[in-house]
Amino acid sequence: MRAALVALLLTTAPALAGSLPAEPGLPFLAARQRMIHAGWSEGPAPVDAGRCGIGWEDVCKTYEAEVITCRGTGTAGCTFVYWKGDDYAVIRTQGEEVDHMRVVVARVLSARERKKLDAGQFVD
Repeated sequence: MRAALVALLLTTAPALAGSLPAEPGLPFLAARQRMIHAGWSEGPAPVDAGRCGIGWEDVCKTYEAEVITCRGTGTAGCTFVYWKGDDYAVIRTQGEEVDHMRVVVARVLSARERKKLDAGQFVD
């Protein structure tokens, strides 16, 4: 079952996935700049008043167009979405303050995930 899921994800993610300018370990703000300079646009994040936990209000307001969710404390963080052409990518971060957030995941969404995002149902 697991092998089938991996195969499905590999075949549905665009070839562009290997060339995302954001990569794990980068500070979020540097990764965001790289994405924008490479032609990726912020958002559109689903409109959901409950997507940001307590204490994340400033981050969610500043990055409103691209925030999917911000939750938790300690090793918590946010998930952001970007688009370029027909491709959508997510960046998941770790850290409680934008200046200290680091990218832990940067990947292109599969077609199935994209449909969920379009329907406002995507949960990372």
